[in-house]
Amino acid sequence: SDNSQTPLYVACQRGHLKVVNALLSKDNSIDINKATSDNGQTPLYVACIGGHVEIVNTLLSKDDSSNINIATSDNGQTPLYVACKGGHVDVVNTLLKHDSIDINKATSDTGETPLHAACSIESLDLAKLLLAAGADCSIENNNGTKPYGFNEDGTLNEGMFRDDEDYYD
Repeated sequence: SDNSQTPLYVACQRGHLKVVNALLSKDNSIDINKATSDNGQTPLYVACIGGHVEIVNTLLSKDDSSNINIATSDNGQTPLYVACKGGHVDVVNTLLKHDSIDINKATSDTGETPLHAACSIESLDLAKLLLAAGADCSIENNNGTKPYGFNEDGTLNEGMFRDDEDYYD
């Protein structure tokens, strides 16, 4: 294809853990951070979009230098941001375990943080998870808006969120 999707990228995107493991075990020189040429998506990024937690674990364990905060070139979304936007609690949990995660890294197009993303889908579980890991609820996006669902004093207004169990079947 013309946007430089590698076999690893496609396997991560489609959630094929066995293929990911086979590719990584056969070739130690695979660049797990190689991004597509069109929008700069990495294998980790597409695995996070798809909620493929086992693949996320595999990629992060494979390479300590894997840049967990690499943002896409088109809109500056990070793997953590898209995992939050997709409501993938298990993937977010996995990403937050890494010391190098930049929990407040905002997108380049809208200036939204992962907490903005979690709150925009009204996920109480994700909001609590991010706050416990040090997310800053006072960061404003490019429109000057703070994340949805907070009281004046910066506490979560839990009544503004849905019950995650009801949302994900």
